[in-house]
Amino acid sequence: MIVPGLRSSLREAPTCSQHRRSLPPLLASKPVEADDPQPTLRQWAAAESSAVAPLLTLYTLHAALKRALDGLGLAFPASIVGMLSGFGVLCAIRAWRAETADALETFFAPACRLFRAWLAAIFAPGLISLPLVMPSLPVRQLVTFLLLIGGGYVCSLATGVLVATKLAPRADGTSSSSSSASGGVARTPATSLPPPPAYVPFPQSQQRFLALAALLLLGVHVGCANLAPNLGAISAGVLGSNLVLNLGLLATTLGAFSLASTLTPRAVQVYCHPFLQCSAATLLACAAVGGLTGRGWRTVLSSYAARSGAGGWLSQLLGACVVSFSLQLYAYRRPLVTRAGQIVGSALLCTFASMLVSAGAARLSGISTVLRLALLSRTTTTALAGELGRLLNVAPALGLLAAFTTAILAFATGKPLLGLLGATDPVVRGIAISSAAHGGAVVTMSDEPEAFPFAVLTMNLSAAAAVLLLSLRPVRALLLAIAGA
Repeated sequence: MIVPGLRSSLREAPTCSQHRRSLPPLLASKPVEADDPQPTLRQWAAAESSAVAPLLTLYTLHAALKRALDGLGLAFPASIVGMLSGFGVLCAIRAWRAETADALETFFAPACRLFRAWLAAIFAPGLISLPLVMPSLPVRQLVTFLLLIGGGYVCSLATGVLVATKLAPRADGTSSSSSSASGGVARTPATSLPPPPAYVPFPQSQQRFLALAALLLLGVHVGCANLAPNLGAISAGVLGSNLVLNLGLLATTLGAFSLASTLTPRAVQVYCHPFLQCSAATLLACAAVGGLTGRGWRTVLSSYAARSGAGGWLSQLLGACVVSFSLQLYAYRRPLVTRAGQIVGSALLCTFASMLVSAGAARLSGISTVLRLALLSRTTTTALAGELGRLLNVAPALGLLAAFTTAILAFATGKPLLGLLGATDPVVRGIAISSAAHGGAVVTMSDEPEAFPFAVLTMNLSAAAAVLLLSLRPVRALLLAIAGA
């Protein structure tokens, strides 16, 4: 059922197909049609093999940068530093020699394409492992906390649309007080580019392979755990090891995400995103394996969430994934520079407004002091939720809960609310939803290529602004006073 007045707003909202012909080659892709040939598993693997070298390069760069920041005693995420500095380095290289910058863009393009296809699956282990670290809370307090997150998300989204619209540059270089299509707001220059060949990230052959691998590996692990006395010590130890278990759980997470991305109708994905479906499938697999082996779901999930487990393997790609966003920002360097004031201003103002609203609403609700402070963590990404918790002396798990709940809300309601609020400019859409939902916004806007880079940059600048504001003693004291903590 469509809310009255929403249908016309949604009709005006820009779609991916409307923007496709103005996209840089890095972000453009031909839509996959029903009659497009499905690649075999070997063909798919051969196509994705071009992403191995750039992916390893990004991973190595992120690891080196993380070690350097740790050596300097800085707790700021290396992924955000890498993304922003990578964007700056690419722009500097282009000013020196454009051919070199274009060659780097071409080299990293396969990795960026791969990361964009599996973006939500890479974020999933954080949500899947959340039951391991969540403290016990009274039901009433928890429900109130979640309701405040939902209300704060809607307020932040409305504020983001308002601020981003007000700060939008006009064609004459001044700020705009109106974002209507005829109001003179500067637009991204369009270029006519032929669409590249169809890219099939989730072919049926890949899905069959992952499903079979998950069933086989988990079945072998369960069988060896139950038949260990009848097997040789070496056979039981190898086949029943945590390596076999985690390979099976990795296939479960990736296979469930791939299947959900293609088999779930788009209307259902709006309310039950593949991110949620693969998370639920992995938790169910952990519960099933724990029950059949007698180890319990918590033990199996702990193995999955460990750094040496399947969840840890995926999470280690998150830093390289964020660094790869620098290439996608570079593809939109001209409009990003044109909109710099709008993006930075929106990030600072919206983050501060969100913190003030969260602190005031938390105090009025009467929830515990710990939850009042944890509510402030909804203003940043999951990567920085722990850092905000440290600044506020709050358990990181509560900050993660706030961040993930906001992301889940964005999956289901982000685009309809943007349409209801009249946000049709892709730049405003990207900035507004990212100022409210951060990582969830990036996943939500991944199919709107003109809005996506603005969502990415706003997400990272908003996260940095949240840490910066809470690091300032006067601001922190003001927020604590408003929250009554």
